Amino acid sequence: MSKGVLLIGYGSDKPYNHDALISNADKLRKSGFNTYIAFIGAEEPTIRSSMKLMSEDGVDEVVVIPFMMSSGEMTFSYIPRQLGLDDDRYKDYNVKGMIIHYVRPVGESPDIVNIIEKHVRSVTDIDNNTGIMLITHGSQMKYSAQMAQRNVDELTKRGYKNVFTAFLDHNEPSIGDCARFLMGIGIDKIIAVPLIISTGSHVDRNIPRYLGLPENTRCGTSILFGNEIDVYITGAIGVDDEFSDLLESIIEESITKS
Repeated sequence: MSKGVLLIGYGSDKPYNHDALISNADKLRKSGFNTYIAFIGAEEPTIRSSMKLMSEDGVDEVVVIPFMMSSGEMTFSYIPRQLGLDDDRYKDYNVKGMIIHYVRPVGESPDIVNIIEKHVRSVTDIDNNTGIMLITHGSQMKYSAQMAQRNVDELTKRGYKNVFTAFLDHNEPSIGDCARFLMGIGIDKIIAVPLIISTGSHVDRNIPRYLGLPENTRCGTSILFGNEIDVYITGAIGVDDEFSDLLESIIEESITKS
């Protein structure tokens, strides 16, 4: 069988998600994976056009990975429909003779905590007065919050203290409320890790602003709620050099299980 990989990301008129997806696709190709890409929304190629191209190229088995941090409406409705699947579950399908391994979004891999831990340790020393804030978009569905909490729990199991979630939208606590809580328990240094697939306005502008720093600033001493606190903001998870290694492990596991 001729095997392929399809990475599906959000389309946008901004380059950030596009660039992160393209970069990871290129790394997979260099590692020998026959990799295609598709976008939801404003960019080309579409899912259907990429599936058509794979069929024309003779691909008859493909691992489809949503290049996203968590499940949601797109992964349960839009993507399955565009792939021609008869269900919304993450499993194997046969669509017109092509075997499709439809897997969970890359952000839901249990191994992503290794990248998160790497980011936590990359910016400053950690002591008992350090708080770790895992920041995600939030959603009206439960999956973004569940993804964040799983990683909080895993970091706690690994011995990290004062690890909490914060959300940009939809869910609670907000970034400001989480910072207020951390300062209330004696934290004097916050490490903020954006559980976000790519750099963009959230990482460059919103998160620094909510933590009292100027836009496009990753570290500094901030004044929050009338008190000083040191703030360190890591890069987005999806642009990490090891992200393609995580994708490789997902691909290999999916094909092996089949």
